[in-house]
Amino acid sequence: MSAPEPNGDTPLMIHRTSGGKRRKGGFNPGLLVVALVAILGAVGGWVYLKYGARVIPLNALPEGHASVAEAKACLRDEDLACAEADYIAYLKKYPNDADANAVLAITLTKDGRHKEALPYYRKAQSLGVSTYDFWASYAISLDATGDLDGAIAANQASLKIVPRLVDVRGSLANQLVRKGKKQEALELLESFDRSLVDQGSTPYFTDQIARIKQGMGQAAEASADDASGAQTAGSALPAPPGTTLVQLKPGPGVLYVPVLLNGAVEADFVVDSGATDVVLSSDVAQQLMRKGKLGGGDYLGSGHAILADGSRVPAMVYNLRSLKVGGREVKNVTASVSPGKGQLLLGQSFLRRFKSWSIDNRKRVLRLED
Repeated sequence: MSAPEPNGDTPLMIHRTSGGKRRKGGFNPGLLVVALVAILGAVGGWVYLKYGARVIPLNALPEGHASVAEAKACLRDEDLACAEADYIAYLKKYPNDADANAVLAITLTKDGRHKEALPYYRKAQSLGVSTYDFWASYAISLDATGDLDGAIAANQASLKIVPRLVDVRGSLANQLVRKGKKQEALELLESFDRSLVDQGSTPYFTDQIARIKQGMGQAAEASADDASGAQTAGSALPAPPGTTLVQLKPGPGVLYVPVLLNGAVEADFVVDSGATDVVLSSDVAQQLMRKGKLGGGDYLGSGHAILADGSRVPAMVYNLRSLKVGGREVKNVTASVSPGKGQLLLGQSFLRRFKSWSIDNRKRVLRLED
């Protein structure tokens, strides 16, 4: 965020006093000036908090100049006090500059001046500022001053603008836990990690999720996960009620989940949330037909199957009477049969039957939540 210099204001340097020798004895006019500045600063701070962003609340800063360009130069030099002084001087002349109010608020937050930052945030918000970094910084100061509800709302506003901000998401989850909303915090983190897994990336919030679950008394499940490496691929692992944990099988660049179809044919599937239906190859469908486990009574019509590469091919659509993963059996699952010996996909017609699902790439475990 930046603000234009009104009327071509020329940036000025802040003149700092050099270290000279002190006078010995006699009246020191400098002391009188310091005393007056302190008194005016205290009064100004009270008026500022009462009436808004037109009064300077920071009496310990050097005198600034009303120059956004100079303030930006101070920020580039990481001289926060210098930037604060210049922005405050600028806002005395132009109190309704939305960007200047917002940048000063963010700078004060970075400087740990949270209580002093809040009126500037409110002023900027009233002037229409709404960017992800504005809300994320606002949340920090709100939290630091004890307004947990306000901090949660600000972080939610930030994520609404840019959902992939992991720092903001993690901070929001911690705030939700402190608010007693642990399940909401878990869903916030687990949904993000599932999206990473769907894209072939490593989950980000594994440790934070484990800490929240431990606080919810789910440590037993974590122990079961730790022991999962010794299990056979496709076997169900110990899990709390309503949760199914399945050991996956490593393959060339992917993880496979063994699936039992109609109680007769077992095959390895790739979990693919991008596939609308479960996708079978024609050879697996023929195995089921030869065993009398798939027939005309299961045929639902023609359609298209979405393959692993995103392509669409003509397909016949069937109803699978049962599909078993680990110890969890799901009845009446729609499946598209694609030509040839293509990859088998465990798509949305199966996955959407669960409240949530996720994959732990490190432990090679599929988790299904009822």
